[in-house]
Amino acid sequence: MSKTKYQNVYRDKNGEYYISVYIGRNKVTGKKKIKKAKRDEKGNHFKTAKQASNEVQRIKRKYKDASKLSSDGLTYGEFMEKIFLPMYKGNVQTGTWDSRQTIFKIVQNWFGDKKLSQISPLECLQFRTWLLDTDEGNYSQGYASQIYTLFRKTLDEAVDLEFVSKNVARQKNALRAIPKGKREISYWNLETFEKVISCIYTDDFYENMCFVALWLYFMTGMRVGEGLALFWDSVDFDSKCMYVNHTLERYKGGKYYRKPHTKTINGERTINIDDDTVALLKRWKKRQTDYGLKYFVLSVTDQPIYKDTIGRIIRRYAKLADVEPIKPKELRHSHASLLINKYNFDVLTVSKRLGHSSPEITLKYYARFWSGRSLEVANRLSGVVKYSSPHETMINFNGNQSIKKKIDVYQKST
Repeated sequence: MSKTKYQNVYRDKNGEYYISVYIGRNKVTGKKKIKKAKRDEKGNHFKTAKQASNEVQRIKRKYKDASKLSSDGLTYGEFMEKIFLPMYKGNVQTGTWDSRQTIFKIVQNWFGDKKLSQISPLECLQFRTWLLDTDEGNYSQGYASQIYTLFRKTLDEAVDLEFVSKNVARQKNALRAIPKGKREISYWNLETFEKVISCIYTDDFYENMCFVALWLYFMTGMRVGEGLALFWDSVDFDSKCMYVNHTLERYKGGKYYRKPHTKTINGERTINIDDDTVALLKRWKKRQTDYGLKYFVLSVTDQPIYKDTIGRIIRRYAKLADVEPIKPKELRHSHASLLINKYNFDVLTVSKRLGHSSPEITLKYYARFWSGRSLEVANRLSGVVKYSSPHETMINFNGNQSIKKKIDVYQKST
């Protein structure tokens, strides 16, 4: 173990960063509580001492805020407003926070006035049942799963902060997580994509940008925010690759922040690009330069376009091509389909190109794409085995005589 210049941040014998933070004393035993970790809250390993230090500060704030409250008489609503929601807001992207507020309101409407320590397994079961009841909660199974998962996460935090001794929403088998249901993935195959981009008039400057946007997402598999944040200095024409290490976050009022990291650490990656994409980007960069633009790849004003703009582009040209529109993020699915269905790339290659944290994540989303290779296996197996049968038996049967008699009778009858 060796110290770093940051408090509570150390390096082990393998050179990996980890943290060791004093977070108070156990309310029952009085013993010191030390929190150690090699990963941040999102499960990412610390790449630098600074990243580890940021996690230390987050943990200290979390436990400092919790120490100001007494568990006696604390309601679920008070815990959410004073502890969980401020902490959660600081740990997720703005878009995630905006989309989750409705979910937390649903949970608070159900449990808000109840004392945190008195929430029972039965009440959790009733809530779970209500979410799945189409005549009551009236939510899709996927949305119900998301609501219940986040509810259980809030109680996990309450346990971690010692406001309650156990998470009652995980206590019984009947309270297991709600399955997400069948995951439907929409995407464009190569033929559909060709039909769509064939409807774009690239002599027009704005439409040219629309063409580049659809092409870039379809041919690289970048996340929407990664593409919106892409600067020209992250495109290396000589090496024929792009360095993906930023994502774009939008705020109300049109403000934006180009975050110096991606959704996950594994999302920070180098994507090799094909010759056609290199040529397309070179032409587009020259055209942008003629208009005095020099920063964002996907822009006609040198300001980043909105995520909603990508959606409008898709819907506009899908309608002209008479094909079903897809969501912006499904262009990423389309790239995965191209790699797997068209070119049979292995899961590790696809996982690294998409910036997934592990091949397991890739399989979680795209396992069914590989199932199409079963026909290829069957076709390749045709005619593999070569043999010729003898004209007469080559053995003396000395097994079960009863069976032999039955076989002889059957052969004579036929």
